Amino acid sequence: MQARTVLGIAGAALALVVPASQAAAGVKHQATSPQIRAIMLRSQALNRKYHLGAYAPKPSKAQNRAIMLRSRALDRKYHLGAYAS
Repeated sequence: MQARTVLGIAGAALALVVPASQAAAGVKHQATSPQIRAIMLRSQALNRKYHLGAYAPKPSKAQNRAIMLRSRALDRKYHLGAYAS
């Protein structure tokens, strides 16, 4: 069990060090189509999990009004927009 953990940690460390050393040596890495697809799927899953992008909830009318009132108050306080002198 511990050997697997050590190998897993070593593998992860190697995965981080090798690209950095290749970048330092000027070696360019071109992602393959399956790698790009995996990155896109991971990004979509994270967006869904954390309610980002297309998965973000739409603000209600009350939330929109609160945002507008807050914005106007900040503009007034910091002399921005219509409140600039």
